[in-house]
Amino acid sequence: MKKLLFLLLLVTSLPGEAAPEQGRVQLQLTRIERDNQCPSFLRNADVVVDYDYDFSRNRGLAYLRQLKSEKINYTLHPLGLSSYYAFMSDISPTTQPIGDEQVIVYRIIFHIYKPFKTRVMLMLGEQGECIMSSEVTA
Repeated sequence: MKKLLFLLLLVTSLPGEAAPEQGRVQLQLTRIERDNQCPSFLRNADVVVDYDYDFSRNRGLAYLRQLKSEKINYTLHPLGLSSYYAFMSDISPTTQPIGDEQVIVYRIIFHIYKPFKTRVMLMLGEQGECIMSSEVTA
């Protein structure tokens, strides 16, 4: 729980207009928030997230579609935060092949801020001991 609170406090809300209700964003894992054996093959890896969200009703989902060059499909559920839109996976730690390598995906977190800016965070390892993230998009 401390890890999740840490991640949620890393960024703050920005005032402005809402995001489009559907979209695809491509981000890059450029930051290491906690480096307890983060896999080097994922540094600067591309990440693709789709989202479909009705902002007026606060309903919808996001999906992690690609990690590095691997096509994947993880569903991210809304967290119900008031200052920005946040989505998180609800999977058990899952071994995910990435090319010739493998990584254990613990949690996936995706944020949408106002004005339209996004960020993705991956918690990797059996206990989420590695945290990699993208920059907040400009």
